[in-house]
This record gives sequence, C-alpha cells and structure tokens, in this order.
Amino acid sequence: MKTNRRQFLSAAGAAVLGSALCVNFPLSAQTPDEIEMTVCQLTNKTRSQMMSYIIRTKTGELIVVDGGMAGDADHLLEMLEKLGGPKPKVTAWFLSHCHSDHFMALTELIRTDRLPEVEKFYFNFPELKWIETYEAVWAHEAKCFFEHIVKVQDRIITTRKDQKLTFGPLTVTVLNDPYLCERNPVNNSNVCFRFETRNSSLIFLGDLGKEGSTELLKLQPAEMLRAEAVQMAHHGQQGATRELYAVIAPKICFWPTPDWLWNNDRGKGPDSGPWKIRLEQQWMKELNVQTHYIGKDGTVCVDLD
Repeated sequence: MKTNRRQFLSAAGAAVLGSALCVNFPLSAQTPDEIEMTVCQLTNKTRSQMMSYIIRTKTGELIVVDGGMAGDADHLLEMLEKLGGPKPKVTAWFLSHCHSDHFMALTELIRTDRLPEVEKFYFNFPELKWIETYEAVWAHEAKCFFEHIVKVQDRIITTRKDQKLTFGPLTVTVLNDPYLCERNPVNNSNVCFRFETRNSSLIFLGDLGKEGSTELLKLQPAEMLRAEAVQMAHHGQQGATRELYAVIAPKICFWPTPDWLWNNDRGKGPDSGPWKIRLEQQWMKELNVQTHYIGKDGTVCVDLD
C-alpha cells in the first residue's frame, strides 16, 4: 500500500506510544576529558514521528539538530537546561530540511519567546515558492517557519557544500547543497551533516530519500561518508538507500523512530501498517550493526569517544 507523507505523519494517532526509558540526569557540568562529544537523541512527546538531537562537546558547546514538532519544544528546552544549566547557550542550531516534524519546535520557541540564546542557525531551505509548487500540502507549515525565523535573521548562516565549521573538538562538514527534484521533493532537498572529532564520527541524514542518496554518493568520496554512527534517514523507513548505508558502514544507528513506526503498527498490532521499516531493520542486520538507539525507548544520551 502506498502512503503519502501526510498519512505517515498522522497515522501515529491510531497507535499507543510505549513507555519512555529516560536517561538519569543531571549530567556533570563538563563531560570527562576523554569524551569529546555526547549525543542526545530526544524521544517524541506527541504521537507524530520527529527528529531532535542535542550534541554537547567536552568543552561545553551545545549544538541542536532539528528539534521536532511544536509539541516537542518543552522537552527540547528541558534537555537544553539539563545539559547547559538554567540559562543554556546554544552554539549552533542546524536544520536538515523544511518539514514541520523537524523545524516546528524551533518555530514554537521563537513564537512563544522562549528561545534560549543561540549564536548561529545553519540551514539551506528552498524558497517558499518552490515548496508551494512541488509540495503544496506542507506549504502552510513552511510559511509559518519563514514568518518566525526572520526574528533571528541576523544569526542565520546559509550552508553550502563542503563548508567546515569548528566547535571546540568538533568539526561539522556540510555534505551537500539541497538537491531539488520533483520526486519526494522536500525530503530530497535535505542537507546532510558530518559531525567528527578525533576519534568518532556521526552522519545526520535527516529525511534524505532515494534520489538524494544517489546524488550524495556522487558528491562525496567514500572516506567522507564512512562514519562510526548514522542517524537513520526518514525515521528508518523509505529514506536513504542500502547502497549509501553500506558506504557509511556504521557501528551505531540512531533511529528517530516512535514505537508505532518501529513495529509497523497502524493500530491493529505489529506489521498491520504500510511502512517499510522491516526492510531497513534487515539492512542493518546484514551490515552487522550491533548497537541501536531507538526513539521509542525514550530520550538517551550517548558518549562517543
């Protein structure tokens, strides 16, 4: 059964979320010297899938990737305060692409005047007119984002392919510019990021699709794509290709995936849904990935040394 993105976003309403297995907090003010970055994958606080990560470096920088839906904003702010104190300072906020389950938490924090101090925002979104032309069903949410982000326009950096940014021990490389095509258009316009320290690396794929995966494999040599850890594209189903994952060859997978999607459950039990997550679960078995962090299990913070 073919399902469009609106069905994908709304179908969680038919399923019951599992209980969250939360991390013990507070963490120490500084990560140990041998741990160069801690990756926190935040669980969904609504019935929608979403993507929200906070990275903390050993020198104290806080970096946000996406943030989730509007209903995830409170948890995001709570986690920033636990990681950075009562008045957290975000060094960099990266956005992967212009879909609401990735940017609406940020939009909500701006709208309600609760945005913590943020030094810079990094993204490269297509123009609203392009979204209205090729994916009109999401144009309203995109318009809302553009209307609110102007409040911080003096701190916005438009990313570009091969741009390198340094935050303490962490280097972030922008792997691509938006790939604008007519198939799965906004997902394929996703910008991917490589986070790297001396001893570890993590690639954020956002919601990259098949066409964007093929393009990324052309744009970057294998050594720039190979990484210890990967964020599973499009919440772990119908996203990046097996070929791209094989080149990345991860040891760790971060799945921004709620329980209904992980179990392919549309409300009538496991495998009652139309999603293709079992295929990608099988891919990771074939690639011999042993370590998985899944959004359905709650917010988790992982030290990558």
